[in-house]
This record gives sequence, structure tokens and C-alpha cells, in this order.
Amino acid sequence: MNKFLPLLMILIAVIPASADSEDVIGKAQTLFAKGQYSDGQNLLKNNLRDQSLNSLQRSQILYSLGNFSYECVGDFDTAMTFYRRITDSDLGDDQDIKIQAQEKNAEIEALKTEFLAQDKLLKEISTQSYHQLQSPQIEKLISQLKSLALQNPDYYKIAHVHFFMGLNQEKLKNYKAAYTSFEKAMEYKPAMDFYLPLSRMETVLEKWRRQRINSAVWGVAGILLVIIALTYYLSTPWRWMRLRHVMVGLSMIVLWWGVFKISHTWLGSRYVVPETIKADLLSTPKYPSAAPGSYGSEVAEYLFGYGLVGVVSLYTFALGSSRLKFRLLVFCANGVMGLLIVSAMVTIFYMRHCDRKSDFISQGQGITFYAAGEMYFQVHEPEASVLTNPKAYPNPLVGNADAEFKEWLLRHCEFDKPREQESTNH
Repeated sequence: MNKFLPLLMILIAVIPASADSEDVIGKAQTLFAKGQYSDGQNLLKNNLRDQSLNSLQRSQILYSLGNFSYECVGDFDTAMTFYRRITDSDLGDDQDIKIQAQEKNAEIEALKTEFLAQDKLLKEISTQSYHQLQSPQIEKLISQLKSLALQNPDYYKIAHVHFFMGLNQEKLKNYKAAYTSFEKAMEYKPAMDFYLPLSRMETVLEKWRRQRINSAVWGVAGILLVIIALTYYLSTPWRWMRLRHVMVGLSMIVLWWGVFKISHTWLGSRYVVPETIKADLLSTPKYPSAAPGSYGSEVAEYLFGYGLVGVVSLYTFALGSSRLKFRLLVFCANGVMGLLIVSAMVTIFYMRHCDRKSDFISQGQGITFYAAGEMYFQVHEPEASVLTNPKAYPNPLVGNADAEFKEWLLRHCEFDKPREQESTNH
């Protein structure tokens, strides 16, 4: 009995550890199945650092990491590195896991040999895809990638082909096709983001949505203009239109200019940044000033232009619809048209001049969130406005300012205490 005691002690020590290793791999595979790839990979890598693991346990984890890189990520070189660490280990050559690792490496080497020409072409295309190219060159790359995917449906790097196809389609602002290509790449290698930046899918999806909004609103605006033009033309204005109609239209334009100018001047010159909002402006160099002529106020000029288009369009439609006999119908048509024109103009203005060019900050809650909010635009080189109206530019960034201007800023601009101390230390 005593001679079997050392063997029994070894089995007692090894079996629980082996069970623990298999349990870790099982948990990782469960995480992979749920799409929690980062958690699963981290679990395996963290356990791989355990110094108490024996060669078999370490090889099991390495094999799981190799399979993850091979099957889910598409990083074949990294997969081969994991497999090679198993084949180079001190495990016996008859160990199943060592044989499996050798077979995996042989399989990848065979694929590389079989698709040598395709790999060379893909490498050339991938290198060019990260360069600044003209549209015809990008279209040529997309055509080559499409041919590569069509002619080689069993290509082991087919996911890479779709990724670079999406990357180039994004450059052409064909966001729908780019998103579809990225989705296709994920179907083949769902964790490809560990190897290639497939996370840009969200950015592409956002751009696609904006593109659809832009297309829709311009489409609506075009339809409205056609309706306005037809209504005006069918009313045969050459028969009844007089100088007084033109004068009324000009009066409306002057009225719009006056209302806009007065409101902009009155509201802009009296605007003060609320104390509750100042803290939200510390992270980026925003210079809130709504006064006419200040940096960033040119956005208001664009708003005036869109409003002018709306006023002229609505007045033209009102002239045409005024010849209708049913007054209630005329009233309703003008109301609906006014609402549509204003909505279209405001949406176009926002998408072209505000979207991703400003920050919306609100202290309101619920239904008052938008009504109580304000938009802040980032401007560059605001020195001229700062010198003339320093109180309107709280917490300016002074780190890159020259010595004299920095001293002037610290003396005349408003700073929150933490920022003032930080600025003084620069």
C-alpha cells in the first residue's frame, strides 16, 4: 500500500486542477456563445498566468485561445502562435492536445499555400485601403474585392475581404453598402474587432442614419417646392397679380429681417452662461457668446437664410391657394404647408450647421428638456472677441497662449476656482 502512496498523492493534486482548467474553458466558451468575447478571452488569459498550472492545463487554455483567434477573430497568425506554444511544450508527442495543435497549424499552413495568390492580392488591397485615394482608385479596389469574394467563396479570409470592402465603401460615403459589408464580415468572424477595427460599424450606422435623414428631408423639401410651384402656376398669376402683391411679399421679407435682427441683437447681447452649465463646458474649449458679430454667431446668419426661404415659399403658396373658393380649405392648406416648410427648413439647418458641430446642454427634465436647453458651438481663434468681451468667455484654455495674452486672460476672463488654479500652474 505504501508504494502506491506517492502516485495517489499526485493524482489528488492533478485531478482537481485539471477539473478547474476544464471549468474555466467551459465558462469561456459560454461567454463566447453569448457574444461576450472580451470577457471570455480575458478569463482564459488571466488563468493562463496561474503558475500552478501543469503543462496539460496550460496547453488546454492555449488551445482554446488558438481556436478563438482562428474561428471567431480571423487572426490566423496569432492562432498559430498559440498552437505552436503547445507543440513546443514538454508534453509527450502522443498527447491528444499536442497532436490537435499540430493538425491546426498544418491546416492553416495548407490554407495559406492554397490561397497564396489571393493572400497577396488582399495584402496589396488592404495596404492601399489605409491610404488617401481618389474615388476612381477606391472604386477599383471595391471591384477587386467583389471579384475576390465572388470567385473564392471558400477563401479562408473571406471575412477580411468584406471588411476592406466596407472600409472603402465608407470612404465613398456609401454607408448602407459599407454597413452591409461589415455585417457580412461579422457573420464569418463575429469577434473580428479583436483584429480589425470592426467597431466602426456603429459609426457607419450613425452616418447612414444621418444620410437617410438628409435624403428624406431634402426629398420632402423638393416635393413641397414642386407643390408650391404648381399651386402658384395653376392659379394663373399673370391674370390677377398686381404690384401690391409684390409689395406685400417684400414687406414680409423686411418684417422677417427686422424680427430676426431685433431678437438676435436683444437676446444675444443679454445672454449670460448659467452657473449650472459652466461645469459642462470645462472639458472642451467652448466659447459661449451669442452676441451678433461674435465668433460662432455666423450660424445665426444661416438660420436667417433658411427662414427667408421659408417665408418666400409660404407666401408664394399662399398666393396660389388664395384663388381657391373654399376659404376653410385655404386656411387649412396654408397651416399644413407652413408647418411642413418650417419643419423641413429647421431640419436642414440643423443637419448642415449644428449636427456634430455643437453640444446641446439642458438642465430641464422631461418635456422641458429641449425647451430649457441651449446649443454651444466650438469656435477657433476667438482672440478678437475675447479681447472685446472677456466676460462672455468663461474658462478659456490658456495653456497654449503666449505669456502676455495668458496674463491678460487670467486677469479679465471669468474662471471657476479649480480651472483658475490649474491655469495658473501651467
